[in-house]
Amino acid sequence: MNTENKKAPSAPQGRGAAANNSLLKEIQGINCVLLNNGAHYQFIKDVSTRIATETALVTNPIVKAAAERLANALKEEDRCLVLSQKNLSTDDIRELDIERDKLFAGYRSAVKGFLRMPVADVAQAAKELAQHLKDYSINPHMQLERETALIANLIDDCETKFAAQVARLGIQPYVAALKTANTKLESLIHSRTDSDSTRILGALRIARRESDSAYFYLIKVANAFPIFVNQSDAAAFIDYMNELIKRYKEQVLTARKKKSDGNDPKKPDDPKKPGGGGDTPKPGREEDPGEDQV
Repeated sequence: MNTENKKAPSAPQGRGAAANNSLLKEIQGINCVLLNNGAHYQFIKDVSTRIATETALVTNPIVKAAAERLANALKEEDRCLVLSQKNLSTDDIRELDIERDKLFAGYRSAVKGFLRMPVADVAQAAKELAQHLKDYSINPHMQLERETALIANLIDDCETKFAAQVARLGIQPYVAALKTANTKLESLIHSRTDSDSTRILGALRIARRESDSAYFYLIKVANAFPIFVNQSDAAAFIDYMNELIKRYKEQVLTARKKKSDGNDPKKPDDPKKPGGGGDTPKPGREEDPGEDQV
C-alpha cells in the first residue's frame, strides 16, 4: 500500500483558534459616561494621540479609519468644551465678585470714616448709613446669589431712602460703581441658565457621545487586530490602553465615587438665611459634572 502521498491529519482549526485566542491580550473596559468633562476630553485625547503614533497599526486601513474618526470626534468635543467653559466659566464671576467686594468694603470704610466728623449733620448722615449697613449685615463670604440680592437692595435704598445721606457724605461714586459691578455679576449668574447655555451643554453632550462611540469602535478594532492580523503589532497599544484605563479608574472614577459616598449627612440650611442647596456657591467651588449630569 502506497503511503507516500498521504497527509498527516491536521488539528481542528476551531479548537486551536479558541485556545490561541484565550491567550491574546485585550483592552479592558471603562465607563466613559462617569468621567467629568475635563477628564473625558483628556482621556479621549490621550487615546487619539497614542494611536496616531502606532505606525504598524494605522497602516491597516480599518485601524486608520477608526483612528481618524476618533480624531475628528475629539476636535468637535474640544470645540464644544471650549464654548461651554467660556460660557460657564467662573473666571469672569470671580473677578467681578472680587471687584464688587472691594467696592463694598470701600463704601463701608468711607461711611465709618465720617462717623467721627466734627460736623454734626455729616456725622449724623454717617451714623444713619452705618446703621443701614448693620441692618443688612452683608458678608463678602456669604452665598453668591444671597450677597448679590442684598447688595442690590442696599444700593436701591442708597438711591432712594438714603440718597440725601449719601450725597451729604459725597460717596455717590462708591454707590454707582458698586451698582455697576453688582448688576454685571447678577447678569452673569442669570446667563448660566439661559437657553444659549442649555444649547451649548446639549452640543457638548452630543460631542461626548460621538467621542465615546468612536472610542469604543477603535477598541473593538484594536482587540480584533491580534486575531485577524498580527498580535505583536497591537501589543504595545493594548498595554498602554490598559495602563491608562487602570489609572483613570483608580485616580478619577474611584476618587469621584468616594466623594459621592460620604457618610456624613448634609447639614441643614440655616433657616435664618435665604437660599438652599440649589444656589450657586462662591466662585471657585463649582464642580464639573459627568456626561450624565451635563
